[in-house]
Amino acid sequence: MDEKEALELIDAHLDGETLTDVQAQALSDWIRENEQQADAIFRRIFLHTFLRRRIQSTMLLTDIDSAREIRDSPSALLGDANGDRRSRRWMTWSILVLAFLLVGGLTYQAFFGPVPQTSRPFAYEGFDYEGLESEDVESPTIGGLQGANGGFGFATPWIESGEVEAVVETDPLQHASGMHDMRQFAPLGYTDLNSRTLQVTGRQLRSSGAGKSVSERKLDVSAAPESLRDGEQLGADGSTVWVSFLAQSYDEERDSRFALVQLGSQKAGIRIGRLHGAPHGKWAAAALLNGHEVNVKTSQRTTGEVVFVVMKIDFRPGVELATIWMDPPLRQTPADETKTLQLQLPDFRFDTIYLKAIYSTDFDELRFGDTFRDVAPIAP
Repeated sequence: MDEKEALELIDAHLDGETLTDVQAQALSDWIRENEQQADAIFRRIFLHTFLRRRIQSTMLLTDIDSAREIRDSPSALLGDANGDRRSRRWMTWSILVLAFLLVGGLTYQAFFGPVPQTSRPFAYEGFDYEGLESEDVESPTIGGLQGANGGFGFATPWIESGEVEAVVETDPLQHASGMHDMRQFAPLGYTDLNSRTLQVTGRQLRSSGAGKSVSERKLDVSAAPESLRDGEQLGADGSTVWVSFLAQSYDEERDSRFALVQLGSQKAGIRIGRLHGAPHGKWAAAALLNGHEVNVKTSQRTTGEVVFVVMKIDFRPGVELATIWMDPPLRQTPADETKTLQLQLPDFRFDTIYLKAIYSTDFDELRFGDTFRDVAPIAP
């Protein structure tokens, strides 16, 4: 980073713009390199403070005589001797506080800044349908998603094609699959470490626990920004698609049963969830290649825990790149350096989402967007 770029970042920060974690860290590192660079930053902060006070003072002028007084006596901008001392103390403390935040690698807005406004995903499914009807919560054959057409951004209703059906769960506290079912704790939801809560609505999907359930739904590609489209599918080279969802399995049993979200085809795509290729009772992700899970990446999060999954897929010529966060802070776009998993994928496009399972698992709040904010709205 050179001085010009550092000063531009300081100007942006003082003007109320949001710096990314990467920008804030780079600026902090630059300030610490030597004393001259720190002095340059402090001079910039002082200049902003002086100009801001000058503008505010000018706006408070009520007649032309006051204007002449300011012109003939610049010290009038800062008031009398006591006001002058107070102003200098105020500016000194402002400089010291901001310097502390920057040198510490922190940004003001990360802790005290306003929460950004939410934006809208181009596709959303909250599973706000009629609830569980089957008495057999392990292998339901009724109460599934077949024909359900809620949410928005989809071209077709849900289609069930498995041996048994997934169901819509209205009260997980009352429909446990056994004494150790951790879903009895509460309905699916997420609150980050700064007490910001993900916006959730409706009910939640519960996949089969005995027998394979397959639920699929085709996206309305025309609802997505044009930059994301490649013909009749999503994933144009040079574009980025964001996807998020909530999930929780019955428990963290270590076996090869699975419950997952899939994008792409059996020939090429990605799976996220409890995977057959990662039999460790942990949330994982894998590339799909010719019907096989390859390049499997496993997190340390057990499948019995609720997890808020956020995925960014960078579509590039040739190999794609998926970056995945589990339970990221909701306030701003997470930095790649804070990722939970990252994996390369074969070149693929998609227009359908699949929910496949042979292990009782709940899913909710499916979102597709072209920014992090699209898929991680904060509850009012």
